[in-house]
Amino acid sequence: MNILDLYNEVFDKAGNIKNCRREKCKSLMRECEKATGKEGNFGDMDTGMMNIKAVKNVSTPSKGSNYSLFFIYFCQIQSVKVN
Repeated sequence: MNILDLYNEVFDKAGNIKNCRREKCKSLMRECEKATGKEGNFGDMDTGMMNIKAVKNVSTPSKGSNYSLFFIYFCQIQSVKVN
């Protein structure tokens, strides 16, 4: 599952956490770690408790530097060629 799909599995449209189970949260945290190269910044992998702010900064498109990181990572996952 790519980072966008995982985000939508974990968060609803209003940004609230869904009752999605621990494994989905852990998967999303792992994808955030892959996207940034920062381990342990996105929550506790044992409990599935997320650092919500850090996860949302990577997982959702926003203006500024986070958007660039999001776009690059999304394109790599989708195998989209960016000119």
